[in-house]
Amino acid sequence: MTVEGAPVVGENLRAVVAQAPEGADVSYRWSRDGATIDAADGPVYALVMADAGHAIDVEVVAQAFGRTDTTARSTPVIAVYPGELSVSTAAPRIGEAVTVSITGAVPSDLRHEISWLVDGRPQVYGGSATWRVNRGLGGVLAVRVRPSIPGAPATDLVVGTLGPGTMTPSLAMDGHMYVGQRLEARSSDIPSGASITHQWLRDGDAIVGATGRLYTVTEEDTGRAISVSATFRAWEYESATVTTPARLVDPSVISADVRIAGHPRYQSSLEAAVDVYPRTSTATYQWLRDGQPIAGATSDSYVPELADIGHGVAVRATFDAPGAATSRVTSDSLTVRRGVIVGRSQVENGAFVGGTLRQQSLSRPAGASRTYQWLRDGQPIPGATLETYELTVADFRTGVSLRTTYTLEGYDDAVATSPTVKVEPGEMSAMIDHTGDDYIGAIQSARVTNQRPADAARTYQWLRDGVPIAGASSSTYALRTADVGKYVSVQLALTHPAYRPFADVSIGHKGVDARPYVTVAGTAAPGRPLRVRTHDWRTVGSLRFQWFADGKPIAGATRSSYTIPSGVVGRSVTVRVSAVVDGAVTLTKTSPAVATTKAVSGTRWVRREGPALRTRPVSGAGRLTVLDSGTSVTLRAKTVDGSWVEVRAGTWVGWVQASDLTATALENASGTRHVASATARVTTGVSPSSSLATTAREGATVSRLAVTASGTRTKVRLGNGVVGWVTTSQLRR
Repeated sequence: MTVEGAPVVGENLRAVVAQAPEGADVSYRWSRDGATIDAADGPVYALVMADAGHAIDVEVVAQAFGRTDTTARSTPVIAVYPGELSVSTAAPRIGEAVTVSITGAVPSDLRHEISWLVDGRPQVYGGSATWRVNRGLGGVLAVRVRPSIPGAPATDLVVGTLGPGTMTPSLAMDGHMYVGQRLEARSSDIPSGASITHQWLRDGDAIVGATGRLYTVTEEDTGRAISVSATFRAWEYESATVTTPARLVDPSVISADVRIAGHPRYQSSLEAAVDVYPRTSTATYQWLRDGQPIAGATSDSYVPELADIGHGVAVRATFDAPGAATSRVTSDSLTVRRGVIVGRSQVENGAFVGGTLRQQSLSRPAGASRTYQWLRDGQPIPGATLETYELTVADFRTGVSLRTTYTLEGYDDAVATSPTVKVEPGEMSAMIDHTGDDYIGAIQSARVTNQRPADAARTYQWLRDGVPIAGASSSTYALRTADVGKYVSVQLALTHPAYRPFADVSIGHKGVDARPYVTVAGTAAPGRPLRVRTHDWRTVGSLRFQWFADGKPIAGATRSSYTIPSGVVGRSVTVRVSAVVDGAVTLTKTSPAVATTKAVSGTRWVRREGPALRTRPVSGAGRLTVLDSGTSVTLRAKTVDGSWVEVRAGTWVGWVQASDLTATALENASGTRHVASATARVTTGVSPSSSLATTAREGATVSRLAVTASGTRTKVRLGNGVVGWVTTSQLRR
């Protein structure tokens, strides 16, 4: 059997019989410390004060006819009395402590659970007997006490209605009472979050504008009594105002303060900054090193020397004024450190394989030396310690920067690292031509010179009048019958993982001329001579010549050369050559017709990139070279229809289509653009193959100065002042 219920005086205990014989009579006998309790013979027993601190149990007897009596006794429980409750105040206030007292509890060491409530809502669970009230203004404060016994009931005791808290703040005025000194109002013993308003007083009257925590004594305060008043306000508290005792400002004291202004570094000027009253006070100075006077350092400024590095420097100021005692003030000591060098690091020129990066010319402190270390992806490049660095294949697609260290006696070393530049593919270059005899079967050999880099892979393609010859892709080529009368050239292509592809074509040479024929050399313009050229003539004897205009013989034109008169302009000129042996004509050949041209002069500029300069004014004629956009050429002649122009370009003389030239060298341009590509090459000349001036990074702003007539190249000025040419497609608005 068991006993249910909390063993607390005033509560009921109940005897619970798990199983009794059917039809049995059950009787109960409650005992206190083993002695039967009078009249306690039912299944329920109400604990009384006499039970407090004693062991209570119950004996149950079950009797049934024809059966043996069954007796069971419960496990004793100790009855307790929770005690009487009282509180320390009947008028609780915010911010004050309230204490609940428990007296007469049995046993005396009985533990209780205590909770504090405001308007029935718990504020503190499992709290102590004392609570400093911090909330609940206007609410009803109560305390709930429960014995620490399972099932024990709680007792609530109302304390009272919560009133506003009462503040008892402290206010003090700190500082020296003479002109120039700063006074401070110092508050304490105030609730958290309280607001404070100040008012400084002079002889009890408010000082206009003096409403802060700090106040600096002025000349007007001399001989007057100064105090400060503060009003404190906090939520759920009554406001409080406190005023400090007044203190008199002493008129006979020199108020002075001195400090060092400036950075305590070698060769960095320091100044004595003073604040003194009366303002008419005179001052003398003595600078100190580790507390000892520095010879000659008696002005209001001082420049630290080498001997000061690592030592404490201070300044002592002595002030005098009529009617006042001399005042001597020494500043705080400052430890002099080594000077600071302001160093920068910047690289210029193009960041591409094979290019050379250079330390950009930057100003530096007088006398400072510089050392260099080039970095690849932030790591030092072995041996790269010069002002310049030639980018190698190992640098391709890495970030290269320059770390510059400035050194000067008395100064900390300054280390500056330039912005990182991404290394782009390099530019390859080479010269290609070919040599060999001009008969069928003769071997033509490609010759490559000035190749850079040397380890680039080569491929060849032989051309006949500019058209690839099938299967002719080695460095040599044997002339064939199909090459008769054609121009043979070879195209070289270079490839390398770290360089941009490169291709160039040799100057075409007449491949084979196996049969005798005649051509005319010279410019067919008025006043210009034409000359006969015979090819593969193996006859003996003499040659006769006859010049024709539009197929009609020209009277008297029977020599190997002929100067074009103005009357022939616009007509086709040919020459017939006859071989005469012993008076008999053995061979006659007539040259291809030459259209007469007009002599012209002047200067033009190449409109676009890469037009061919050809041997004759025909699109399929041999190519001498290609012209760069913006190149200037000198006019010599033009065809009658004006579609072709003979020009001199440097050492070359040949024909170019008139549509590829313009009379305007450059068109003026203005405004700004932004670099659109990752890295833009800026060249010294208008041609993309001109020498590299520098590179411009993506997003950089440039000023436009000019643009080629073709619009493909633009002259720009960079932010650092460099002027050069870029490809127009690499710019955006």
